[in-house]
Amino acid sequence: LTWNPNYKGIDDWQLALRRKEQKMKEDPGMTFKEQYLNGLCGLEMLETCTKKWHAMKVDSISLRDYLGLTEQEYDAYLQTDPGVSFQELLDSQRKTQWFRVYQLELEHGETRAFAFGGIDALHKAGFQQPPAAEYTLVYDGELICPVRQDDRDILERIFERYNQAFPPDYRGRSIAPSDVLELYDESERRYFYCDMAGFVQVKFSPALAKKA
Repeated sequence: LTWNPNYKGIDDWQLALRRKEQKMKEDPGMTFKEQYLNGLCGLEMLETCTKKWHAMKVDSISLRDYLGLTEQEYDAYLQTDPGVSFQELLDSQRKTQWFRVYQLELEHGETRAFAFGGIDALHKAGFQQPPAAEYTLVYDGELICPVRQDDRDILERIFERYNQAFPPDYRGRSIAPSDVLELYDESERRYFYCDMAGFVQVKFSPALAKKA
């Protein structure tokens, strides 16, 4: 075994992982609507949730509340209002967020003074902003999320999704401190540095970054 000298902040990184695990344990679970708006299920999940509600045999919560639907959405689901499409009502409340992941090039034994460190480590190494020329674009993907979900929550979702179980087309490492995440759409791009306690918005020049 060889020790990678870039892992100076491993203790802090382990604390961040434990924070993530605790957050997952505290999650009471999502309603059908929350899952759908976050792109975690399709409309076919409605039948499964309805069957689960019937099996619970609990009178204290209605099926509408259990599914997390508004009165208008529930009426559309029951098709009592043929002029309103249930799927259109839900789809109008979610969007596609495109994002990119940039990570330091460390494959050939290179060391970086701020690798796997927070924003303070970057500044201590003499950089006010992440040096894009030392980064590689490792992933370009998309995420379904609620229209009103803010950048911080979206970044946390990306962090959690690409930390342990990777999709087949993901070629990077687990997202960690010193990584740069880009959120973009047709009108703008925003860049965020992965810090020990969240994300810090930064300036970044993607044209200088390498491509995996």
